[in-house]
Amino acid sequence: MITTGAETKLIQCLYISKLFKKVLLILKLSLNITLLTLGILTPNSLFSSDAIYIKPKAFITGKDIYLSNISKLPDGIADIYLTATPTEPITLTPDEIYKLLPSELSDRKVLGSSCQIIPLNKKFLKEDIEKSFVFEISEKEKITPDDIRVTYLGEDLFFPEKGVELKWGNIPKNITPGQKIFTLDAWKDNTRVYSVRTKFLVEFKINAPVANRRINRLQQISENDIIYKQIFISENISDLFTSNVKGMTSLSNIEEGDLIRKKHLREIHTVERGSNIDIVFYEGNVFISTRAIARESGNTGEKIKVQSKSSGTLLSGIVTNNGQVKIE
Repeated sequence: MITTGAETKLIQCLYISKLFKKVLLILKLSLNITLLTLGILTPNSLFSSDAIYIKPKAFITGKDIYLSNISKLPDGIADIYLTATPTEPITLTPDEIYKLLPSELSDRKVLGSSCQIIPLNKKFLKEDIEKSFVFEISEKEKITPDDIRVTYLGEDLFFPEKGVELKWGNIPKNITPGQKIFTLDAWKDNTRVYSVRTKFLVEFKINAPVANRRINRLQQISENDIIYKQIFISENISDLFTSNVKGMTSLSNIEEGDLIRKKHLREIHTVERGSNIDIVFYEGNVFISTRAIARESGNTGEKIKVQSKSSGTLLSGIVTNNGQVKIE
């Protein structure tokens, strides 16, 4: 039989096609043998129709588990009920899932190593979350719960009802006020099975100086201008006064109720050290006035040292309200 060139090429293509199919079959058999060795496939599953591929982890919020919860539904399969949702995390093997399938899906193979079922069937309200976090922070920071206030900025959380231990994570050694993000983790058998990011506004109680009334710019602070209050702060303020501010001068207008910060006040004295001043001396009908250099700073009524410019003598006197020093 004599063949043409076109027929020869066609025969060669058919031969290559058959050879390619054989190679694919060999590769598929080799892969199946490997899966059998690893226990991912069972002998019966090699001859089943379209497989059901299970997810490694499934989070269940309802009362029942459906096939779509734990796998991607193969084409042509409607979603079906498998079992009730457990109260604690469990792990289902492919064989266990296969036994849950209805009889009409008995020809399907179930593939995958296992599926961890995480039931999210216990609700934690905003108040529960805040109370738990305050306890965690007070224990960690060694402070009383009354000295810290937290506001949870998220929605209600859901965790397994049983079988897990909840632990707060991502908490730094020293917590500062402000908006912070932490994690709440569910642990089972020393393994974290579920984690949620949570956002809080953290506030700490401090004893801070507050304006008792309006304080005008360049006004000298009196005892009645400032009161100390216990307040909660939501920012890290490092320039609050911890010492007495009486006698200091306001650098700007301060409204009633404002926190007194170091940028608001400055210790401006009636007489500043190093300044040239007038000193006066009274003795009966004798009045002497001369120039001097202040060797100390002082406010009205305070005793400071001055040095006469004419004689260099070091003297002591009381600061008057007009900026002079009256020699004693």
